[in-house]
Amino acid sequence: MHSTQSDRGLTRYFSPTPQFDVTTAIFLGNTYHNGLVAGQQYGVSQSVTILNCLDGTYYLIARADTNGIFEWDPNIDAELNNFSAAKQITISNFAPDLRVKEMTIPPVVIDGVTPINWTVRNYGTAATLQTSWVDRVFIYDGSQFRVLGDFPHTGALAVDGEYFQNQIVYLPHNIEGSVQIFVQTDAYGNVPECSLDDNNTDARLTDAQGNFPDLSITSANNPSSAQLGSTVSVSWNGINTGDAMQSATSWADRVYISSDQTLGPGDTSVGSQVFNTQLGANGIYNGSSQITIPNLPAGGYYLIFQADAGNNIEEGTRENNNSLALPITLTLPNIDLLPTTPTVAPVLYSGQFADVSWTVNNVGANATVSTQWYDHIVLSRDLIIDQNDRILDRVLHSGSLAGGAGYSVTRSVRIPEGLTGEYKILVIADRNNYVVESNENNNISPPATVDLQLPPPAELNITHIAPPVSVGLGESAIFEWTVQNSSANAASGVWQDSVYFSADATWDSSDTFIGARQHNVSVAPFGTYTETLESVIPPIETGSYYVIVRTDARNTIRESNEGNNVSSSVSQTAVTIPTLTLGNVLNTSLATGQERFYSIFNVPADETMLVTLTGEAGSSNELYTRFNNMVSRANYEIQGTRQGEPDQENLVGNTFPGKYNTMIRGDYVPNSFAEQLKVADTRKAKADQLASTGRLKGGTAAIWNTACIARNCGEQWLLDDLGRGSKIPARSVDQTGKYRGFDRDSPDADV
Repeated sequence: MHSTQSDRGLTRYFSPTPQFDVTTAIFLGNTYHNGLVAGQQYGVSQSVTILNCLDGTYYLIARADTNGIFEWDPNIDAELNNFSAAKQITISNFAPDLRVKEMTIPPVVIDGVTPINWTVRNYGTAATLQTSWVDRVFIYDGSQFRVLGDFPHTGALAVDGEYFQNQIVYLPHNIEGSVQIFVQTDAYGNVPECSLDDNNTDARLTDAQGNFPDLSITSANNPSSAQLGSTVSVSWNGINTGDAMQSATSWADRVYISSDQTLGPGDTSVGSQVFNTQLGANGIYNGSSQITIPNLPAGGYYLIFQADAGNNIEEGTRENNNSLALPITLTLPNIDLLPTTPTVAPVLYSGQFADVSWTVNNVGANATVSTQWYDHIVLSRDLIIDQNDRILDRVLHSGSLAGGAGYSVTRSVRIPEGLTGEYKILVIADRNNYVVESNENNNISPPATVDLQLPPPAELNITHIAPPVSVGLGESAIFEWTVQNSSANAASGVWQDSVYFSADATWDSSDTFIGARQHNVSVAPFGTYTETLESVIPPIETGSYYVIVRTDARNTIRESNEGNNVSSSVSQTAVTIPTLTLGNVLNTSLATGQERFYSIFNVPADETMLVTLTGEAGSSNELYTRFNNMVSRANYEIQGTRQGEPDQENLVGNTFPGKYNTMIRGDYVPNSFAEQLKVADTRKAKADQLASTGRLKGGTAAIWNTACIARNCGEQWLLDDLGRGSKIPARSVDQTGKYRGFDRDSPDADV
């Protein structure tokens, strides 16, 4: 039997064991062989490169037929004898060994600048094959390592060869005290040293001495006691006991109130002063501040005066002496806000308004330091204030309240709908504890008990709707209607009247919402009110529509009959849209957030149409186009792609016959800039208009349906004669899967 197939011949491996294991074997190389007749043999001789860093006993194993040509023998498994016997080989490692020796650095480093030199020697058994690597100098200050510099070396290094480096390094400016300076040769591991690369570093100790200033507070003046909420004067004296500041700078001293003498994260900053000066050695300065004592539990505290609280001044290791703590006793002021029982009708109707009156007295002797706080009116099932209670109103009080003085308030509040039964109305004076008081436990008033009932039913119905005769899409229009309360009971509360456009006289979810008006004035029995709504017409299909009004659209008013809250106008309103003519320019204007709509009629089939919007510099506009149906920001087929720019364009390729709708929008228009909207004539747009935009540079161009060729029909490209192109939206894809083209010089001729 013989084979003329080509196999990979022999593959050689180094194996750490006599038995071949593909997971541990080291590939050395292979040779290819073409065909071998029965009984024939061939010999192989090849030079291989032994990998770096191999050391010890290995076994050379050869494998025939690596790519698995079919083999068969009736007596044995012919695939099992493709491996040679293992031949033991002893490999000695020859590798360089780079070490740093004779490193020197001064015992004291002044101002962070120091010379440093070192020698690197190759103690290995082989020269370096690499001719460049980097020596690194870094520092350890007891908390972190920081690199001081990388210094390249160029040139191979023979066995026992050496080179010398002499450099200047700069220590971090805030380092002081005993530090270690390290030199590491071949910092990036460029030179393979096998197992000999753990001795590449040497270190020396040095004493870093910097010329740093040292700010501290020497004394302070503050009152021994102060009332909570009061404002007091404090002052302090500071000194720079270190070296002079090297440049003009600024820092801030702060004053804190603390429960102990150590400044911590829970302490409260109550005052500060910023200093802009350059202190010399032993220079002194003075600070002062008016501090307001916060609302804290009365008792003993400390005022901590902290120099350079933001650590703007580098002081090296001398940052631990910047503060001074002095005791202060905080006392309660003679201030006490006390609300009276609220006055309110005993029977209230849910969903309607009720007047609540109350008085807050300062029964203390001192005026409040705070000049603003909020009183809350709360509706509760019980006398316990919790998250289940309803806040009916928040009332701001402005002005200090003298001792023995008071203020009275009356508010009309709305009772939530659907509540019945006994409730409590309470007033909480200074709900947020802005006022520091001697007694914070009496700020909740005694309750006023009320009986909540469902209101007597009113009867709202619409008696008249005055629709506009015609409206334009995107334009403002006025709608007017009259509602009557056909009941002997007043209609009181808050309700909403909503206005819709409808294709028929019956309201349903498909009708277009125009706008709504809130109503919160009581309507007397058998009384009426007339409401007016001015609103911009949203994007809907043109045509004639009825105006439908829904009074109390959210059913917040209790009525005897909820079925007559909807009414339709007798006459219809014509919804129109301006027309754009092919080839003509329309000058218009836009304001920020304004939208305008246009229709383009009589567009021929299988043409190319370009719609352009030109805006003033500084504005940001949008442009959308859609075939046949009304266009909007949510429903469009083509969108301008120049986001945030004033100029936009929509390119419609392979037009459908009929009508297209276009919408423009001003995202940001600083001064209601004028805009120019143009629809190019479809015949000219084939080449001339496109060329004028810079999309075509001349010559023959084609709209090529590349996606249809790829059986996706998702995109196509507009190409110039140099093959440059821009993607055209999927809407313009020719569904036949073909492409259309034109010659710029003969726009009427298809290519």
